[in-house]
Amino acid sequence: MILVQLSVYLITCLPFPMYLVYSTITIQWTKSSVQLAIDRFYSSLTVALTNINFSTTFYIYVLTTRVFRKDLKRILVEKRLFKMCFGTQLVPPIMRTNNGTIGTVAVVMRQPKPCNIQSRKY
Repeated sequence: MILVQLSVYLITCLPFPMYLVYSTITIQWTKSSVQLAIDRFYSSLTVALTNINFSTTFYIYVLTTRVFRKDLKRILVEKRLFKMCFGTQLVPPIMRTNNGTIGTVAVVMRQPKPCNIQSRKY
């Protein structure tokens, strides 16, 4: 897993310092509009790759670690079961009437459904 993380890090983060070195060397050169467009494109691409690096850690863990997948599945299933058992609570906003008084607020709550969590498989 460390090898996968290291390779993804190198692929996504190494182009940005390379671009910084290139732009520092060529800052005094006169460039055509095509060359400026290519430089801007490469700059945008390297920044995007660097930003992608921050989100890939989650996917690397999901794809390579069995314990992480098991815990993630357990968390998602428990959240879904909690919603199924207890439902949602809806509280509408306070309404103002034309004469400036505050109207009544009704709270709508669903009754919890009976759940048998032990019979569910994870």
